[in-house]
Amino acid sequence: MVLLVGRLRLREHQTVDEVHQELLTRLEPLGVRIARREILYLFEAYCTLMRASSEAKDDQEWLAQVKKNGGIIVSVDGIQEDEGQRDGLPGARCAHRAGAGSPERDVLRDGGDESPAGASGALRVKVLGTITDAQESELKAVEELWPQVPHQVCQFHALRDAAQPAFEADKKVKTAMRKQLQPKVRALR
Repeated sequence: MVLLVGRLRLREHQTVDEVHQELLTRLEPLGVRIARREILYLFEAYCTLMRASSEAKDDQEWLAQVKKNGGIIVSVDGIQEDEGQRDGLPGARCAHRAGAGSPERDVLRDGGDESPAGASGALRVKVLGTITDAQESELKAVEELWPQVPHQVCQFHALRDAAQPAFEADKKVKTAMRKQLQPKVRALR
């Protein structure tokens, strides 16, 4: 979706309203709608990806830091979409390719064994490790792309997922307490 919006807006010179209409038409068979405002968010994501990929090779300070560190750690964060849709909008300096094929292959595109995704071989840096939020498509893509590179699940996502059962149990206790207290509070009033 991100690349489609960027292409329609910049290559096809369509207005935001025309891009919105095009996406509504394409999503109609799936029974999905998209807000006009979402087009602006998708275009902003496209511009961010383009800026990140073009600025990296010209950013001498960043390249010096990469060289000093011996490489980079690639962080991939996905956006969970509505039920039945694919997830996976990768983060900075990663490429998301819309189109046919398995989700695992579409999430990340290889730029060479020692370059960040989307670099197309123009920027050669060693990938020291990867971090994902444990979405299955991301895990498979990272494993396929960099099988020898260490991987870690994002600590925030892991802790959030681990806390979910406790959160649900606490919610049930609060609801039960409220049901018991409400009649007493009403009587007191």
